[in-house]
Amino acid sequence: STGLDTNTCSRASPCRTFAVAITKTAAGGEINTLDPGGYGALTIDKSISIVSGLGEAGVLVPAGSPSTGITINAGPNDIINLRGLIIEGGTTGATGIQFNGGGSLNIQNSVVRGLTYVGINIQPSTSSSSKVFISNTLVSDLPASGYGINLSPQNGYPLTAILNQVEVHNVGVVGIQATQFATVVLKDTTIAGNDTGFLIQSGAVVNSYGGNAIAGNTTNVTGGPITELGATGPAGPQGPQGAPGATGATGATGATGQTGQTGQTGASGIVTTVSFAGYPGTIPVYPSYVFAGPSATVTLAAGQRLTGSASIPLGATTGTAIFYIGLCYAPPGTGDLFNFLTGVGTEQRTVATARATFAASATKLGLAGTFDVGLCVRNYNSGIQSVPLDNNDVVNGWVMVTN
Repeated sequence: STGLDTNTCSRASPCRTFAVAITKTAAGGEINTLDPGGYGALTIDKSISIVSGLGEAGVLVPAGSPSTGITINAGPNDIINLRGLIIEGGTTGATGIQFNGGGSLNIQNSVVRGLTYVGINIQPSTSSSSKVFISNTLVSDLPASGYGINLSPQNGYPLTAILNQVEVHNVGVVGIQATQFATVVLKDTTIAGNDTGFLIQSGAVVNSYGGNAIAGNTTNVTGGPITELGATGPAGPQGPQGAPGATGATGATGATGQTGQTGQTGASGIVTTVSFAGYPGTIPVYPSYVFAGPSATVTLAAGQRLTGSASIPLGATTGTAIFYIGLCYAPPGTGDLFNFLTGVGTEQRTVATARATFAASATKLGLAGTFDVGLCVRNYNSGIQSVPLDNNDVVNGWVMVTN
C-alpha cells in the first residue's frame, strides 16, 4: 500500500494501484499484494490472477452510477482469478464486479458489500461459453434497489456458475438471480435476510448438491424450482391402517390390509469434493509424469466417477521447455502416476522464458480404492532437449467424486 505507480511493479519496487500493475503484467501472470490496503478500481482484458497474499486487498468502488470496482472484458479463452479481495461500495458505488466476457472467472475468499446496484454482475455477451466459480465469498448490504449476484448471460450464450460456501445477506431486491441460458449449482450456500432470496427466470436451471440454507427472506425462492441432486433421506414411517370398507349387498367387506413400508432411496450426486493449491518448485527434465505441486487424496468405491480440473503458471528462466500436462492419479506412496487420458494422447506444450498459465481437466470411470490426484507434468520429449521448468507459480485445482 506504500508503493508508487512510477515504480516497476516488482517486489522490490512495488506499484500503488491495480490499474497500473496490470499494464506491467503479462497475460497469464499474477499480481500479488504485499500488505493490506486499498488498491483502486481496474479493468481486466486478459488472463490474470490477482491474489492478496498478506492481508486483505481493498477495492473502493467510485461513487455514482454507472461505477464499477472491477470490470472484466476478457477473451473467450482467458482465465481470471480473484482471491482475498474486499470490494467496498461505501453505499455510493454502483457495481462491485462486472463480468462482460471471458472463458472463466474464479472468485475466492472475498467480500463484496455496500453497493447501490449489483454486487457481482455476471453478463457475458462476447464469449460462446463462460464458467464462473465463486467460493468462500460474502455479498451483503445492498439497499432497496440492489441485487446481490446476477447470473444473466447475454445473446443466447450459455453460462455455468458453481457457488460453493457463498453467503448473500441484506439485499433489498434479490439475493441471487438466474436468467435464461444460465445453469447454476449450489453447495453449502446461505441466502438469508433479503427481500427475495433466489429469483429463477424462465429458461434457467438451478441444482443443489446439499448443505444450502435459503431462509429468513421475505420470499425465499420464486419463479422456478431448485432441484436437489444430493443424497435422498430415508423414507418416512408407515401410516396407520385404513378404516374397514362399508358393508355391501351380499355381506360386509373385509378390512383393507396395511401397505408395506417403502425402502430407502439410494444415494446419488456428489460424494466428496477436495481442493488443492501450492507451489510446485522446479520441475526437472524427467521421462515420467510428476505432480506439479500438492495433490489431493480421495477414496472411490466401484462404479464411482473421478473428475478434476486445475491450472498453473509455468515457465523456464533459460532455454525452452517442451513438456506434456494433464491430470494424474496414483496409489499413495507408490510413486507411479497415471494420466487420466492414457491411450488418448495429450497435447504437447512449449514454454519459452516468459511464464504462461496452463490448465487441464478430465474425468475417469472404473477406479476403486484410495488415490493421490493432481496436476502432472512430463518434462520430456524424445529427440528434443528440454530444460527445467523453474519459473513457476501456485497450482490451483479441485477433485470431485460422484456416483
